[in-house]
Amino acid sequence: DALGDLPLAVEQAGAWLATTGMSAAEYVEQLKTQPTQILQRTGGNYPEPVAATYSLSFERLRKQSPAAARLLELCAFFAPEPISFSLLNSADMIRALLPYDDRLTDRSVIGLLIQDISRYSLAKVEPATNIQVHRLIQVAIRSQISSREDREEIIHQVHNILVGAQPASGTDDPATWNQWDMIWPHLGPSEAHNCDHDDPRQLLIDRVRYLYKRFELQAALETGSWLEQQWEAKLGSDHRQTLYLRFHVANVLRSLGRYREAYEQDLEILEKQRAVLPAGHPHPLQTAGSLAADLRGLGRFADALEMDRQTYEDTKNLFGPDHARTLAAANNLGVDLRLLGNSEEALKTDLDTLGRRNQVLGHGHPSSLHSASMLARDQRELGDYAGSVESLKIAYDAFARMSDDIGEDYPDTLRTAKNLAVSLRKMGKPNEAYELTRETSERYQRNFPADDQDAIACRLNLACDLAALGRLDDALEVAAEVLGAYERTLGADHPFTLAAANNKVGYLRGLGEIREAKRLADDTLRALREKLGDRHHFTLACAVNRANCLHELNQLSSAESEQGSVGQLMREVIGPDHPETLLCDANRAVTMRARRSHGASELQRQVIAGLAAKLGGGNHPSVIALRDWRLQDLDIEAQPM
Repeated sequence: DALGDLPLAVEQAGAWLATTGMSAAEYVEQLKTQPTQILQRTGGNYPEPVAATYSLSFERLRKQSPAAARLLELCAFFAPEPISFSLLNSADMIRALLPYDDRLTDRSVIGLLIQDISRYSLAKVEPATNIQVHRLIQVAIRSQISSREDREEIIHQVHNILVGAQPASGTDDPATWNQWDMIWPHLGPSEAHNCDHDDPRQLLIDRVRYLYKRFELQAALETGSWLEQQWEAKLGSDHRQTLYLRFHVANVLRSLGRYREAYEQDLEILEKQRAVLPAGHPHPLQTAGSLAADLRGLGRFADALEMDRQTYEDTKNLFGPDHARTLAAANNLGVDLRLLGNSEEALKTDLDTLGRRNQVLGHGHPSSLHSASMLARDQRELGDYAGSVESLKIAYDAFARMSDDIGEDYPDTLRTAKNLAVSLRKMGKPNEAYELTRETSERYQRNFPADDQDAIACRLNLACDLAALGRLDDALEVAAEVLGAYERTLGADHPFTLAAANNKVGYLRGLGEIREAKRLADDTLRALREKLGDRHHFTLACAVNRANCLHELNQLSSAESEQGSVGQLMREVIGPDHPETLLCDANRAVTMRARRSHGASELQRQVIAGLAAKLGGGNHPSVIALRDWRLQDLDIEAQPM
């Protein structure tokens, strides 16, 4: 009755009686006569006598082992979840306890302190694993710390312990995520957001980055937005760490497809950082890189390239060519080049980035594998489909082996699967491509928002696979859905929206909806020329498909003329033996035959030989289609931005 019938308090009293030999009657008498402090509420109203119960045990512990009592006070400001022994055995924990027991120069003594705490049932101990202090005991212990200075010292020591436990390689390395997971639960209870020191605040910024890298975007946004409110009030909106936090929140906004918001936020942050930070500070360079990514999201590929070229040079000058941030800037440069159709320069950039990442981070690091996947994309864009498949299989298998650390649905794993499926289709393996794309799309649907850009791009690829299998009705349905999603999320004139429209042209033509296909091709080609220019590979693909529509409408002279001019541009831009150049020539041969023009059969023979050499033999679907004198459309993939 004196303990309020609380089972935990009864257990504490039993441990006390067993340890001290005190009678139950004497124990109850002390509960009545000893002054007690009101127990703070933590999720419920606990009877006041419980505090007295803990006070008796804690005061006895303090007399027996001051270091153990201090350890328990420190644990009272951790989370009520298990506290890893790696935190308890850390150098910062030992430094905090050493004034109370000089035996702690031998770290094994920490085990004796834990035994002392366990003897009074003040914590649950998993040997050699963790210690857990019940939240009720934590509140009771915190309530006994009357000195504000002592409380602030304890909290500061907890912050130092958490800061000291962070892995040196940062949050971007999935191999360290288990170590970070030991830290995160304790940030809130220790009130790290109120700390007056930089390092604990940086730890909170790292928390936002961690959630972003794990693609827990809503949690990252909520955490970052809440911290932003706290710090704007405490530090000011122009404080270095407030701005750096907002930079990470902008990354989250961009990943959520909120490109305009991210762009406006990054623009404001960059202006303020350049005003308040000293010359040569790295934060503006990071923000500039993110601003370029926002521009890509808005479809401003050329502007992004211009900004990223400068950012890469400035980052390389500051950190050197092999620093992780320099390599991240180089990766972004490769993305810009690829989106603008400059695949040869993209390949050179990605090849150099991959070599340096392999050397600095290791061949199996996710960033190295990402670079390998991007390099394989360059190979495909340059017409090396077989090499692309081989490279992507290696990268995808490596990501799969890392699934215990990063999860099966890590974004780069899915991007690599999506990438591999495209190369398989280009290589003439539509069934393998379809199965991989379908499975990947289902994983996106299970784990990502419906408007996630990679998820939408995967659906665009699925339509291409369906068309390659002859399922044009299904392909058209999926393509129409994707086109709507792009119009809603990116806008009607974004290059990826126009890419989806281009693919839809081919499916409409294949289903006999020639006039509708022609109208859509006209509008799409006009928009692509305005947005990307005449020589961009998106524009050239759409021109090929529009010429096919002209052929179907029996405007054969116009079709052949357009096929000839587009083919010449393709020879100049991507080369005469690129498979897509050869496909344009193949379509011209079909049109020449329809016009009964001299040389159609000879052109067909030449193109068949060229395609067979590039695509691995005469059984490739494109070779078979040309033998049957069938027109072929060029599809476009929405690449990662």
